Amino acid sequence: MRHLRTRAPLAVAAATALAPLLVLSASPAAAADCLPRAGTFLPGEWVGYGYRDLYSPLDGLYVDASEEGAFELTVDEGGAASGTIEITGGGNSASSEVIGASTGAWTLAADLMGSASSVLVQGTMTFAVDGVVDIGGDDVVGFDYGFDRDISGQFAAIEVDCTMAYGTFDGVGVGDGLAWVASRSGDPATAAEFTDRFDRVLAHAQALLLEEEPDPTEVDLATRQLIALNDLIGQASACGEAPEGRALGSPAASFARETLGAVVERFLETARDAGAYRTDAVIRTTSLALQAGLFDEPECGADPTALDYRERLVTLLHDVLAARLDLISQDDEPMEYAVIVAALHQFGMNDLLEKLS
Repeated sequence: MRHLRTRAPLAVAAATALAPLLVLSASPAAAADCLPRAGTFLPGEWVGYGYRDLYSPLDGLYVDASEEGAFELTVDEGGAASGTIEITGGGNSASSEVIGASTGAWTLAADLMGSASSVLVQGTMTFAVDGVVDIGGDDVVGFDYGFDRDISGQFAAIEVDCTMAYGTFDGVGVGDGLAWVASRSGDPATAAEFTDRFDRVLAHAQALLLEEEPDPTEVDLATRQLIALNDLIGQASACGEAPEGRALGSPAASFARETLGAVVERFLETARDAGAYRTDAVIRTTSLALQAGLFDEPECGADPTALDYRERLVTLLHDVLAARLDLISQDDEPMEYAVIVAALHQFGMNDLLEKLS
């Protein structure tokens, strides 16, 4: 088989670093049962790599190809993520129905950004195909074409412990089903760094909550920062890397969770009243916030206000989705319509589903 290897040294470095790590345990740190998010990368440098062979599930179609991906991700003390990713693949295919064969190759080169629990991917995929086909009468025709496609997706770890992680590239837009394993290096955030970022994120959020009509962009930023911070509090606490006064269960951590709830309320009110934000972003942000804030897991230390927040946030999301359903139809906006219907099922909004039927 012809294996197409990534041209940059990133994949080589990743494979070398991870060679002894392919026996990754299926469970994270023992204390992770109550983590807000199972897949939060801790501060430090993460190197990930994955490889797979590709086959055709269809009778009569022969595929001899492979695909691999590698990434380098830096997470700072506040949970902000940055880095690069490459996914490459290619191989040969032929069909019993057609006399001929083709060769294809694809490459994604992209930047990583976002947070430790939701890594955003932005880049370009290049796709190229060439081959020959017999069109009858022993006439063989060659073909050669290619295209570029902008990629804007995201991925997250399925499970993370203090030094290792695994997941898939599902959601990136290329490489769905390609699994990866990653290792962490570098020093963890110091107590002073963690505390400084903690205080700055909360100060920004509190200032916004005092404004009558804050800038929607600033509300979105504060919401994403608080989701990342609450995710980080949970994972860092499980690994003993959160300062005692900021660890899960501390008054400061509880205040961070309550501030998250208040800011997400403002985020959803802005979406409802001003029509701000894309619908898929509203749904995803609400889902991440509910998980990051432990708003539905009182057994993990959340007080009764956690359930109060959940009820208010889901009610606001209901109002946003109801208003947007009134503005679109399945025929005119099929993609957004499908996104909304999926969310109605996810959050059990049966009254809106009944209206659709």
